[in-house]
Amino acid sequence: MAGWCIQLLVVTFALLSASPADAYQLDKLYSFNDTSAVVDTASSAVMLNGTFRFNQADKSYIRVARDGSLAIGTNVSLSVNVSKIYAYVVTLSTTAYNGQVLYRQSTSPSERAKTAATIQSAFASSGNFTPSFLFISTWLNIGVNSSQNVSNTFQCILATNGTASYVLLLYNSTAFSSSNGSFALSRFVGDSTSYDLPGSGTAAVSSLSSTSNVAIPGLWVYRVDGSTILSGDVDECSIGISSCALAPNGTCTNTIGSYSCSCNPGYTGDGRTCMDIDECSTGNNTCARAPNGTCT
Repeated sequence: MAGWCIQLLVVTFALLSASPADAYQLDKLYSFNDTSAVVDTASSAVMLNGTFRFNQADKSYIRVARDGSLAIGTNVSLSVNVSKIYAYVVTLSTTAYNGQVLYRQSTSPSERAKTAATIQSAFASSGNFTPSFLFISTWLNIGVNSSQNVSNTFQCILATNGTASYVLLLYNSTAFSSSNGSFALSRFVGDSTSYDLPGSGTAAVSSLSSTSNVAIPGLWVYRVDGSTILSGDVDECSIGISSCALAPNGTCTNTIGSYSCSCNPGYTGDGRTCMDIDECSTGNNTCARAPNGTCT
């Protein structure tokens, strides 16, 4: 490469994509044995083992709904200061859902350690965060009726140490994504904030099981105790799992929940494939012209 020709092309990857077969695997989900079941449209209010801080407000009660949502509030009636987590909500008649909805609280050392490792990997700022308890909700094979070939299986994990609070969303299957022209919602709604997961309310929402903000297909991690919802992040560039061209041809740049690829000066391409520019043949060089000089 005899001269420098700057051509910077950036390709941004909003999500870490994978095939549906690479969704969060069923055997990797948190155990849903020995759990309480939602019999009607929603559970009764459950008192948490401790306060769960959500959008700067301490919540003590939770209700799990068959439609794929959770309500968390400050009193047992869940009538004031109620926040919502729409894990994966496809709106149907309340009698139309099939499948099981299960929930439990956990102080299991192994489950707390597993959750801590996930959060510490997703948030460098979390330090040695370890949850004091977990609230685990599971929606298993949720569909319209028994004859339908598609259904959804996913979990929502609430983890807190009383100060910092995180939500893990684990999507094994999100194939059933719409009803009557409306697509599933995956959303956080706090007292003063609202945050949509990628694709929420659109056809792209079904990709949640094959994409991620932390480089593990089907896994989404968020911190929720502050004034805004914060997305987890894994540095795909530093751990070498990006699809960017390698140096010296290209550069990988980490972003929150994603990364971007660019070709370095003197190379051209889409950031994933970067080819050396032959400045001699293009004439874009400062070499003396023949017979006085040679460009190589």
